[in-house]
Amino acid sequence: MNKKLVIIVTIILGISFVINGYLYAMLVQTQNNASIQISIPENERDSLKADVATLVTERDSLKAEVAMLITERDSAKALLENERDSLKADVATLVTERDSLKAEVAMLITERDAALTQVDMLSSERDALQNERDYLTGLVTALTTERDNLKDQVSSLVIERDEALASVETLENQIVDLQNEIDTLRNEIP
Repeated sequence: MNKKLVIIVTIILGISFVINGYLYAMLVQTQNNASIQISIPENERDSLKADVATLVTERDSLKAEVAMLITERDSAKALLENERDSLKADVATLVTERDSLKAEVAMLITERDAALTQVDMLSSERDALQNERDYLTGLVTALTTERDNLKDQVSSLVIERDEALASVETLENQIVDLQNEIDTLRNEIP
């Protein structure tokens, strides 16, 4: 649509220049004819008057046409200016939207970078916790093994103690029996 308007305006301006030049040339010719009118015979003068009247009518018609073309040109100019202003407003809106989107993208990149940093920190923390868990699992396993060994040792010691107590009791009984025998023997000896 813009190209058509530019072409129309260009054509209108070209036609108006041509018409104005033609009118000026006709006016000059009319003035020249009027100045030499006195020397021209009467019948030629009437013919020239008719030509002048025709030319004046054509000139007036062309002036009206030129005025109409100028009005159309001015209308086309106004339309082009309105469209230019509208396009400028659209461009300003798009620039504002672009700047807003750039700011939003920058904010999202910052948030993404912060999230990635947090992920790295959490990953490091997870690794540290996994290492600590592995260490504690190994410690629990070692302590469980040591506990089981200690239980086995305690069980062995309890058995040994019970055996020792039984031996002591047997020995005490033997001592009592021997003491009784000794007492019996002492009583038998005068």
